[in-house]
Amino acid sequence: MCDNLKLFYDVFEMSSGKKHPTTSQFFPTLCKIRLLMSKWLTSRYDEIKLITSNAIAKFEQYWNVINGMISVATVLDPRFKMKVLKFFFPQIYGDNSSFEMEKVCEICYGLVKEYQLNSKTGKEPCDHIDSSCSPSLMSISKDKVDDHLPNSDLFASSTTTAENVKSELDKYLEETLSPRIPDFDLLGWWKINAFKYHTLHDIAKDV
Repeated sequence: MCDNLKLFYDVFEMSSGKKHPTTSQFFPTLCKIRLLMSKWLTSRYDEIKLITSNAIAKFEQYWNVINGMISVATVLDPRFKMKVLKFFFPQIYGDNSSFEMEKVCEICYGLVKEYQLNSKTGKEPCDHIDSSCSPSLMSISKDKVDDHLPNSDLFASSTTTAENVKSELDKYLEETLSPRIPDFDLLGWWKINAFKYHTLHDIAKDV
């Protein structure tokens, strides 16, 4: 039992002893804690099973709140990306692991789309129109402009954004993992790669 409790001590050490502590560093440890508590439920001691059952209930409340955010932070850590999720989710969720993985992917793609739309360097709504962005055109709402677009143009304008999202996020995910060296500066890594992954950099900075 003492050896198992050491995991909680390691969490404290991780937050206080690291030079560059980040959210993604805690994800593997949180997963290990959840798996460890599941193991405690099979204890031969009723007291341990009762305490563990109550602890899991509280852990799940916390996990349901931070799971999406901390999963995205882990994906945006070039040392982990989707690999850590693919390792732990089947152990935690069992047959539902694919569904949970898909939820994380949807959050990531959704964030990229949202950040691209809100980015000051993103395309203006009328960029896909042949005419120049004159004040009169810019005063027309996007819905009214779309009403006059042929269906093919509507399809092109809607799919272009999705393709841009896929190209940046997928390119990042397809690259080789960064080495897990001591005192890895995650924020410094994103600062260096900000030009290469502009949108992901903005998300990582906020997460």
